[in-house]
Amino acid sequence: MIYSIIQTAIANELKPMHYLEHVFKQIQLNKDLQISDILPWSASSAVNHTITHFDITSGVTHDSQCLTEMIKQLSKSDLFLADLGYFDTDFLKKLNENNFFISRIKTNLKLYKGVSETYSIYDEIDTVAMLKQSPHSIDKEVYIGNRSDSKLKVRLVGIRLSDAIAHKRIKKAIAQNNGQDISSNKRELLHWNLMVTNIKSDRLSATIITELYRIRWQIELLFKVLKSTLSIDKMHVGKTKYVETILYGRLVGTLITMPLYDYLDHSLLLSKGRGVSLQRFYTLLIVNLYQFYTVKQITVHTYLELGRLLERIGTLALQEKRKRQTTFSRIESYLEGLTCFGKT
Repeated sequence: MIYSIIQTAIANELKPMHYLEHVFKQIQLNKDLQISDILPWSASSAVNHTITHFDITSGVTHDSQCLTEMIKQLSKSDLFLADLGYFDTDFLKKLNENNFFISRIKTNLKLYKGVSETYSIYDEIDTVAMLKQSPHSIDKEVYIGNRSDSKLKVRLVGIRLSDAIAHKRIKKAIAQNNGQDISSNKRELLHWNLMVTNIKSDRLSATIITELYRIRWQIELLFKVLKSTLSIDKMHVGKTKYVETILYGRLVGTLITMPLYDYLDHSLLLSKGRGVSLQRFYTLLIVNLYQFYTVKQITVHTYLELGRLLERIGTLALQEKRKRQTTFSRIESYLEGLTCFGKT
């Protein structure tokens, strides 16, 4: 019950420690309170670090095999972000029915322009030629899909990358091609960061779309923390049940503490203009939580002590001062006060 109240308070941008004090006072005044009577309700933030679903699958299962299950986890108007491993045109068609999506595209994806939607007539677009006519960025409607009678209209958004970044991408593509050179068309496409979305231009600009997609790297940062800081991939050899117990225990610990990180990151971003480093937060949390291991009875004082500890950790884990905003802080500023059309 206490965890539900804390998580809901955080989702509604309230200070959990202050709200818990209020809750305990209300309980003393009214012994018949129901959980629904003390949960805070208001519009939740459009951007948070909460993990809503976590699956563990076989190591040989391809990412695209999880797409059907992913749709089941989405609520109406949720925004879906994923890397190229999840790109599938049929999946995007299903998402388009009730959800929003932003997805990078593969260099061999064929794009089409509509000649007659009534008769399902489409002409293939020369993507490279089209990009050469737009030297810096592109934002236009196109169609994707294999069958002429079931093409999906999407918004193609792209930003031309710097020569230095493009050179790295080309070098990587050649290495993946067993050292063989790649075509001139593919070279040109690797100079671009291209993605498709079903979010209309009157809702979000091309700049914000590309920034939004970069939030996907938050999951990569989380896995880095799970491995390097929480050592989720390091354990003694043992039977399956032992390994599963250690694995799930560390995952549950991460899921429970993520709302604490979210609260600190948001509050310090507002008060100090800097967010909290995820890796530093967990490093400090592991070192300092030992003092609560022997607590036998949780009281309001315990929560206050935990609150003070988290404030100290947040201050020590602040990100370095930068001349430029981080991607996440830019997105938060873009969406601040925006009536959003789904969760992110």
